[in-house]
Amino acid sequence: MIKRNNSIIGVLLVTIGMMIGILTIIVRDKLIYTPSSETTTADDFFKDVKSLFELIEQNAYFYQNDVLLRDGAIRGVVDSLADPYSVYFSENEYLDFNNELNRELCGIGITTVINGSYPLIIKVNDNSPAEKAGLKTGDIIKFIDSKHVENLSSAEISNLIRGEKGVVRDIGVYQENPNHISYHKVTLDKIIVKTVNYTYEQIDKEIMGYLKIDSFGVNTFSELNQAMNDLETIGIDKLIIDVRDNPGGLLSSVKEVLDYFINSNIPFMYSRTRDNSESKDYLNEIDKEIDYDIVILINEYSASAAEIFAVTMYELGGYDLVGTTTYGKGTMQIIYTINNGSIIVKLTTGIWLTPSKEWIQDIGVKPTKEVKRNGQFYLVDSYKDISYDIVNDEVKKVQLFLKSKYHYDIRTDGYFDRITENAVKDYQLNNRLLVTGYIDHNTAYYINIELIKEWFDLKNDTQYLAAKAHLNE
Repeated sequence: MIKRNNSIIGVLLVTIGMMIGILTIIVRDKLIYTPSSETTTADDFFKDVKSLFELIEQNAYFYQNDVLLRDGAIRGVVDSLADPYSVYFSENEYLDFNNELNRELCGIGITTVINGSYPLIIKVNDNSPAEKAGLKTGDIIKFIDSKHVENLSSAEISNLIRGEKGVVRDIGVYQENPNHISYHKVTLDKIIVKTVNYTYEQIDKEIMGYLKIDSFGVNTFSELNQAMNDLETIGIDKLIIDVRDNPGGLLSSVKEVLDYFINSNIPFMYSRTRDNSESKDYLNEIDKEIDYDIVILINEYSASAAEIFAVTMYELGGYDLVGTTTYGKGTMQIIYTINNGSIIVKLTTGIWLTPSKEWIQDIGVKPTKEVKRNGQFYLVDSYKDISYDIVNDEVKKVQLFLKSKYHYDIRTDGYFDRITENAVKDYQLNNRLLVTGYIDHNTAYYINIELIKEWFDLKNDTQYLAAKAHLNE
């Protein structure tokens, strides 16, 4: 096998975002200056913009300052491309972008979802400031530094919590009673989020490993090496690699991970620009041999670099894909810093193709074995009326929970009838709760705790179970 080195300017990466990934090329320290000679059309344009600025400054009722005006103008130019992946970054937005990419944030180490009007904690990171301060899974955040957070968005909640290292946040939460608030002083610290987690289980005489890659970041390959060293030392016979909900990451990182599992002198990716020029990207030549079977788990939120990983493992490694079709992100972006960094923009500059030269944009990577995840993640909003003779989605959630988890023979259409009421009473009695026959804050808290545990338990994950069965065929 011949080792090939291709010259790539910058670093390919994927924006770590909510639910989707964006494949991006960062060109570091690349400065673009305005040419000295301008066309008449350009001169006229800039004169028009200057005149508009002056008009707004003098007459606009909602005018605030020139900085916001400038940012809005630049953002508008980029937005005119009608490309969701071409973006203008303000200074703070760019800092957030890099922090998300590197998975290094100054925060408290929790994951929340908005449940009704308030954020509910579904995960507290090990050894995090939040854990040290006593915050727990299931806690509902009501106040942040005395600010009532009712009806705030996830982004607004995040902005209220994040800050500089050493800043102390006063987080007010409740569990079973919204009037009983407990306050926790939490000191912000750098939160390094692991991108690789693993476990294994003994199945008869064989050992099956499970490797979860949440994104392809700066530290992913070192984390992978540690994980695989442990799994291979144990002597795994089979391995499930899970890139579901993985929004992407650095191409250099996904390339390193692919290098670990695949030996090939075939390009793992082709890049094509607007002028139709094409480049090839190769994996490094390595001697490692994989002597265990592998299956890859994917879903509709596996994007960009995660899609590169999945399709390469399938097309070059011959490994099967289990789950649902991926997101379908096949374009590339470059981040440019203009005029000594006064302007930072991310522009789509090309597309990438799979080893078989397929473009997955808006199509995604299809699994070799399609399996849907059982149900959807949901929580019960205790501020809604969940009692006899009521019809709503919260009633339906409770019914689905009681039927699937405890096998009560009840309807699941969202109408709270007497049979549902009796099932609720029985659940409350068995869990030593106040028996009311309706869902109060206290009962909802314990149901939500169980729902969170159920969702994150692999034993209840139909896609994971299908991957296990596929490896055992």
